[in-house]
Amino acid sequence: MTLLGDQIGTMGPALLRDYRAPFAQEFEYEDWSTAWRDRVHATYLQLAQRASEALLRSGATQQGIDVISRALVVDPAALDLEASLIMALLDSGATAAAAHQYAHFSRAYEEDLGVAPPSLSDLHTRKPDVWPALRRVSGSEGRG
Repeated sequence: MTLLGDQIGTMGPALLRDYRAPFAQEFEYEDWSTAWRDRVHATYLQLAQRASEALLRSGATQQGIDVISRALVVDPAALDLEASLIMALLDSGATAAAAHQYAHFSRAYEEDLGVAPPSLSDLHTRKPDVWPALRRVSGSEGRG
Protein backbone atom coordinates (compact mmCIF):
# COMPACT_ATOMS: atom_id res chain seq x y z
CA MET A 1 0.00 0.00 0.00
CA THR A 2 1.38 3.39 -0.93
CA LEU A 3 1.23 6.58 1.06
CA LEU A 4 -2.13 8.18 0.08
CA GLY A 5 -2.30 6.06 -3.07
CA ASP A 6 -3.59 7.76 -6.20
CA GLN A 7 -4.57 10.89 -4.27
CA ILE A 8 -1.06 11.82 -3.17
CA GLY A 9 -0.75 14.65 -5.72
CA THR A 10 -3.97 16.29 -4.54
CA MET A 11 -3.91 15.54 -0.80
CA GLY A 12 -0.15 15.56 -0.18
CA PRO A 13 0.56 19.29 -0.45
CA ALA A 14 -2.17 20.18 2.07
CA LEU A 15 -0.84 17.62 4.56
CA LEU A 16 2.72 18.84 4.12
CA ARG A 17 1.86 22.49 4.76
CA ASP A 18 1.38 22.05 8.52
CA TYR A 19 4.70 20.33 9.21
CA ARG A 20 7.26 23.01 10.00
CA ALA A 21 9.98 21.17 11.89
CA PRO A 22 10.75 17.79 13.43
CA PHE A 23 8.15 16.74 15.98
CA ALA A 24 8.62 17.55 19.69
CA GLN A 25 11.85 19.52 19.40
CA GLU A 26 11.39 20.69 22.98
CA PHE A 27 12.02 17.06 23.98
CA GLU A 28 14.95 16.57 21.62
CA TYR A 29 17.15 14.91 24.24
CA GLU A 30 14.43 12.77 25.78
CA ASP A 31 14.78 9.11 24.82
CA TRP A 32 11.03 8.58 24.53
CA SER A 33 10.70 11.14 21.75
CA THR A 34 13.55 10.09 19.48
CA ALA A 35 11.99 7.13 17.69
CA TRP A 36 8.64 8.84 17.20
CA ARG A 37 10.20 12.10 15.98
CA ASP A 38 12.42 10.23 13.53
CA ARG A 39 9.47 8.20 12.23
CA VAL A 40 7.27 11.28 11.76
CA HIS A 41 10.08 13.14 10.00
CA ALA A 42 10.88 10.20 7.71
CA THR A 43 7.19 9.94 6.81
CA TYR A 44 7.13 13.67 6.06
CA LEU A 45 10.11 13.33 3.72
CA GLN A 46 8.53 10.31 2.05
CA LEU A 47 5.27 12.18 1.55
CA ALA A 48 7.11 15.21 0.15
CA GLN A 49 9.06 13.06 -2.32
CA ARG A 50 6.06 11.09 -3.51
CA ALA A 51 3.70 14.07 -3.68
CA SER A 52 6.23 16.09 -5.68
CA GLU A 53 6.82 13.17 -8.05
CA ALA A 54 3.06 12.75 -8.60
CA LEU A 55 2.66 16.48 -9.26
CA LEU A 56 5.58 16.55 -11.68
CA ARG A 57 4.25 13.48 -13.54
CA SER A 58 0.81 15.09 -13.85
CA GLY A 59 2.28 18.27 -15.35
CA ALA A 60 1.79 20.41 -12.23
CA THR A 61 5.47 21.34 -12.36
CA GLN A 62 5.38 24.52 -10.28
CA GLN A 63 3.36 22.79 -7.56
CA GLY A 64 5.89 19.95 -7.51
CA ILE A 65 8.75 22.45 -7.25
CA ASP A 66 6.93 24.24 -4.43
CA VAL A 67 6.47 21.00 -2.47
CA ILE A 68 10.17 20.14 -2.75
CA SER A 69 11.27 23.69 -1.94
CA ARG A 70 9.12 23.76 1.19
CA ALA A 71 10.46 20.38 2.32
CA LEU A 72 14.01 21.68 1.91
CA VAL A 73 13.19 24.61 4.20
CA VAL A 74 12.12 22.08 6.83
CA ASP A 75 15.10 19.77 6.21
CA PRO A 76 17.96 21.43 4.29
CA ALA A 77 20.01 18.23 4.62
CA ALA A 78 17.57 16.18 2.48
CA LEU A 79 19.96 15.83 -0.45
CA ASP A 80 17.70 13.43 -2.33
CA LEU A 81 14.97 16.06 -2.38
CA GLU A 82 17.47 18.68 -3.47
CA ALA A 83 18.49 16.44 -6.38
CA SER A 84 14.80 16.14 -7.30
CA LEU A 85 14.45 19.92 -7.15
CA ILE A 86 17.37 20.38 -9.53
CA MET A 87 15.81 18.01 -12.04
CA ALA A 88 12.38 19.65 -11.73
CA LEU A 89 13.91 23.08 -12.29
CA LEU A 90 15.78 21.85 -15.35
CA ASP A 91 12.66 20.18 -16.73
CA SER A 92 10.71 23.40 -16.23
CA GLY A 93 13.28 25.43 -18.16
CA ALA A 94 14.56 27.29 -15.09
CA THR A 95 18.19 26.59 -15.93
CA ALA A 96 19.69 29.46 -13.89
CA ALA A 97 17.78 28.34 -10.79
CA ALA A 98 18.83 24.73 -11.43
CA ALA A 99 22.49 25.76 -11.78
CA HIS A 100 22.32 27.74 -8.54
CA GLN A 101 20.68 24.82 -6.72
CA TYR A 102 23.20 22.36 -8.16
CA ALA A 103 26.09 24.51 -6.85
CA HIS A 104 24.57 24.33 -3.36
CA PHE A 105 23.85 20.61 -3.73
CA SER A 106 27.43 19.91 -4.84
CA ARG A 107 28.92 21.65 -1.80
CA ALA A 108 26.51 19.97 0.62
CA TYR A 109 27.00 16.56 -0.99
CA GLU A 110 30.77 16.73 -0.72
CA GLU A 111 30.62 18.00 2.89
CA ASP A 112 28.09 15.37 3.95
CA LEU A 113 29.46 12.33 2.14
CA GLY A 114 33.09 13.27 1.57
CA VAL A 115 33.00 12.34 -2.11
CA ALA A 116 32.53 14.25 -5.32
CA PRO A 117 28.89 14.91 -6.17
CA PRO A 118 27.20 13.17 -9.08
CA SER A 119 27.12 15.00 -12.37
CA LEU A 120 23.92 16.58 -13.61
CA SER A 121 23.63 13.85 -16.21
CA ASP A 122 23.89 11.14 -13.53
CA LEU A 123 21.26 12.91 -11.45
CA HIS A 124 18.98 13.12 -14.45
CA THR A 125 19.20 9.38 -15.13
CA ARG A 126 18.44 8.80 -11.46
CA LYS A 127 21.04 6.08 -11.13
CA PRO A 128 20.52 4.53 -7.67
CA ASP A 129 24.20 4.72 -6.80
CA VAL A 130 24.24 8.53 -7.08
CA TRP A 131 21.35 9.25 -4.73
CA PRO A 132 22.80 10.41 -1.40
CA ALA A 133 20.52 8.54 1.01
CA LEU A 134 20.91 5.30 -0.91
CA ARG A 135 24.68 5.72 -0.86
CA ARG A 136 24.64 6.33 2.88
CA VAL A 137 22.40 3.32 3.57
CA SER A 138 24.25 0.95 1.26
CA GLY A 139 27.62 1.87 2.74
CA SER A 140 29.07 2.72 -0.66
CA GLU A 141 30.48 6.11 0.34
CA GLY A 142 33.71 6.83 -1.40
CA ARG A 143 33.12 4.49 -4.32
CA GLY A 144 32.94 6.01 -7.77
